[in-house]
Amino acid sequence: MTPTETTPLEEDDSALHRLGIRRRHERRLSASANLCTGFTCVGVLGGTLTLYGYGMAAGGPALIVWAWMLGGGLTLLVGLALAEVCSALPDAGSLHVYAGKLARRHPRAAAWCVGWLNACGQIALTAVVDLGAAMFIGAFAALEWGFSISRGALFLVFAAVLVGHALLVVFGGRESIAALARFSAGWQLLAAAVLVAVLAIKPARLQSPGFVFSHFANQTGFGAGWSGSARIYVCLVGLLVVAFSLSGFDASARVSEETQGASRSAPRGIVASIAASWLVGFAVLTALTFAIQDYPRESGSSAPAAQILLDAAGRTAAATVLVAVLIAQLLCGLACTESSARVLFAVSRERMLPGSGFWYRVNRRTRTPTNAVWLTAGAAALSAVPALWDADAFAALAAFAAFASGLAVIVPVYLRLRRRDFPRGPWHLGRWSPLVGWIAVAWTLLVSAALLAPQVAPITVHSFDYAPALAIIVLVVARTRWSTTARGTDIRPLRRGYPDEPGALDAELS
Repeated sequence: MTPTETTPLEEDDSALHRLGIRRRHERRLSASANLCTGFTCVGVLGGTLTLYGYGMAAGGPALIVWAWMLGGGLTLLVGLALAEVCSALPDAGSLHVYAGKLARRHPRAAAWCVGWLNACGQIALTAVVDLGAAMFIGAFAALEWGFSISRGALFLVFAAVLVGHALLVVFGGRESIAALARFSAGWQLLAAAVLVAVLAIKPARLQSPGFVFSHFANQTGFGAGWSGSARIYVCLVGLLVVAFSLSGFDASARVSEETQGASRSAPRGIVASIAASWLVGFAVLTALTFAIQDYPRESGSSAPAAQILLDAAGRTAAATVLVAVLIAQLLCGLACTESSARVLFAVSRERMLPGSGFWYRVNRRTRTPTNAVWLTAGAAALSAVPALWDADAFAALAAFAAFASGLAVIVPVYLRLRRRDFPRGPWHLGRWSPLVGWIAVAWTLLVSAALLAPQVAPITVHSFDYAPALAIIVLVVARTRWSTTARGTDIRPLRRGYPDEPGALDAELS
């Protein structure tokens, strides 16, 4: 190698140093491992199955299938637009870093806003995935042992799942979690294949294509039938299924600091994780819809997807599929816990959170941000407390997670579109970049507005939509902390570029 040549590792680290950030992790992830991480964090099985009952009530089969096809394609455009930004600005975590680097005016405020949205969205995402896993544990218990689980008991199971995931992340270390991501991606595909195969073979009868692709249902309480403004409104709130189920794909960007050839591998991981989740989700949703046996009874059950499995495939086959799906959900929850801790660690680096110095600490043995992991678990448990008395709190929390995560992703894309001097990375969209970017912005804004709309009527204390309240609380807290703490301070990524990177890392963690 001549003196002017550089290795991919040196190029990756130089890109970080130009952003003013010192690498804190070793680059052990290949391009395929990066993709597995993104695919696992999306966890399409968890989102589609836990929210399938919501889709049955808000639009029915027609909306479930067509919204997935259209929404998945538009979400892929969002991923393409984000991937272009990631290629130019590879960094750990780092939607808020993207925003801060791309904003021409008020870069600190842009980074602050995106950082808070991303952190809160990831916490809510972790809560929904683990709460969904707890719901499927309850469904399995009812199937195997014949008893129903109360809301209080369900919350205890949920808390136990959160604690278990936190312990695995804390004591497992980053290398173990990365290896588990590869296994998790394979298991997600296997579980989806088993579910689709069972629902294609076992049912005594299948629904007609006309039912699957054209039957509309409205159980939200907002009007009735397939005509007028009620249809439009129900279609909008029904977008929650696709919006939540395909969120979390920015995980491939969050692990770019640990990825080899990050400026190419991380963007490809973002796009491939969405595409794979889109295809797997379509197969799962259509298989479930074709297998519906008794629409009114199954849509009214506590776990509609599990009830469809039981009615269509029988007890033994349903139990087998439920175990496979439950393992996939638990693996997704583990990945979300680790990913959320990364985000909290990253925003603590910029001193956004109260007590950031405490949350920014790294365990010397496992090299994991232990305090940030426990903050993730505690905040996720707190955000799900309304589920103790409100049956619709799960959907509201999912709506908030998709809302916050979607806005955190699209703000850097919008800021990039506003910059004509944007320095493209090695992975880019060429002349299609503006068109793809503006479509992505428009789609995200439409979905974000729909996610904060009331989901059930009449609105009572037991059906209150907490998503707007959560959004208001987060924005008020972030704005208050900005006014009292951050205004006038430097919250850019801490300048830590060192020539002897491995030596500096070992010195800090020794």
